[in-house]
Amino acid sequence: MPLAYFLSAADTQAFIACTRVAPALSMVSRAQVAGTPP
Repeated sequence: MPLAYFLSAADTQAFIACTRVAPALSMVSRAQVAGTPP
């Protein structure tokens, strides 16, 4: 397997993971902000 192909595949997996994790983190941070007393 060429190294460039492996790196591009890993980069794609990381990008997919980020696009899945980012909305969840934003929802959690919003819930924490909404749940904290003023």
